[in-house]
Amino acid sequence: MENQINIDEQDNQKITGNAGSGILQKQKELKIIIFVVLLVILSLGGLFVGIYYRQKQIVADQERKRAEFPKSENNLDVTNDTTVNWSTYHSIDNSLMFKYPRDWQAEKAEIFGSRTVTEFKYNNTVLFELTLHGNYNQVTGKPYNNLNEFLGPRLIKSKDIFIDGHAAKKIEDQGQPGHVIPYEEAIVFTPDNKTIVSLYYKGSYYEKPAANGILDQILSTFKLR
Repeated sequence: MENQINIDEQDNQKITGNAGSGILQKQKELKIIIFVVLLVILSLGGLFVGIYYRQKQIVADQERKRAEFPKSENNLDVTNDTTVNWSTYHSIDNSLMFKYPRDWQAEKAEIFGSRTVTEFKYNNTVLFELTLHGNYNQVTGKPYNNLNEFLGPRLIKSKDIFIDGHAAKKIEDQGQPGHVIPYEEAIVFTPDNKTIVSLYYKGSYYEKPAANGILDQILSTFKLR
């Protein structure tokens, strides 16, 4: 009888030991799972924090660049009450708008391949053109990466400006007497980089005292959506 009791006690100890080992194993596995989950959470947290601070840095850089251009011709932050009574132009897809002198006539937009051109006339003479270029480089078969690439040789004539908070370029060509008509042109990408917007102005065709400052006034009202 005593032998039987001892055997039963030994069996119970083995069962208890096995159960304890199983519990310890499960606890160990649980700890490993918790560790892995925490590691993933920390990694994702670090990633999101990195993205957040990167975006914050990009915004700060843009603000710094804008601050480098005083309120003048360069950033085209022109405050002039003369634009209050101007007409307002909206693109067909409502992706952009701007004001222009009331005595100009906006013609119907015409499509030429990947370009959409809208002419503005004064006394039946075209003096301003809005051109929307599809962002496609026919040489490379890919979109243009930036305005420098799009302008090519004309880049040396351009200067950096901001239009509605977006980095842009402006060209002022004095032309040649009796041969090339002086013009101004502003170029900017749409926010999605799918379209290149060009605003081309020939001030000599506008018989007004303030003709030379008209493009800057137009650009000060320009909005991209």
